[in-house]
Amino acid sequence: MMVDLNIFTVILTIEGIKNSHPLRRLYQLPDYTSPPLIEALAATPTSFQNETYFDEIRDVVAAGNCSEDVSLCQMLYPPPARINDNNKRVGVVLYGGALVDPRSYSIMAKSLSENHGLPVVIPIFPNDIAYLGCNGTDRIQFATSAFPDVEKWVLVGHSMGG
Repeated sequence: MMVDLNIFTVILTIEGIKNSHPLRRLYQLPDYTSPPLIEALAATPTSFQNETYFDEIRDVVAAGNCSEDVSLCQMLYPPPARINDNNKRVGVVLYGGALVDPRSYSIMAKSLSENHGLPVVIPIFPNDIAYLGCNGTDRIQFATSAFPDVEKWVLVGHSMGG
């Protein structure tokens, strides 16, 4: 079933007010991305913390130039060297929710990498919407290029990224 998101209406209500008083109606999805929390930004790889650089990366992704350098179109979280190599054979690819800055998932990615020894990749998508410019699992090839020793990938998605 196709839903026209341009006319999608959301009504927010306050519980307890007589007749569920509507606060506002959204007639189209916002054209902005929710920014990451300060803690998430701190867990993000250093180069991706810079807003100007991150916007440039978004442009590279939108132009479809990810295959030139796979480290550009995804944030990489390699496990520390002290971690058992057996854990490094399984990797995680985290697809974010629609209009959520991918850096918002950095705390989880860093934890999976540092505490559990899993290589983790967070792809960057055009307009921060995972299903745009993506054919399901096509980002796994970029993850495999970044972590060639990984034998199996676990694809994790949040909201519309799942």
